[in-house]
Amino acid sequence: MKLKDPIALTDELKTEKFRNEKLHKKCNKLLKQSKEQEEEISDLNEYIDSLEAQIADYKRRFVPDFEMLAKGGAEVPISDLKVMTDKARRSMAKRFLKKYGEEWVRVNILENENLK
Repeated sequence: MKLKDPIALTDELKTEKFRNEKLHKKCNKLLKQSKEQEEEISDLNEYIDSLEAQIADYKRRFVPDFEMLAKGGAEVPISDLKVMTDKARRSMAKRFLKKYGEEWVRVNILENENLK
């Protein structure tokens, strides 16, 4: 059996340790990106839910449901519009900040009474 040179073995060990450290750093970076993307997806899902509620509300208001109207006006709901949460409002503001600027975002999103 042929033995390897101890210097060559230490060099291989150093190389493997270096590769391992690089892979570990890359894994940590990818995990961090994954968590950030999960938060963004969560914010977007919340925003989509609020938009779906708005769509349902608009349909109820502007597209007549003749069966419900035939039952009588008392059963026709005025609005089931979900109030947009602060987290969803901040997420939406963050997305529109670069495009429209701080003043527009403050007036139209953060201080908009229709979104509260």
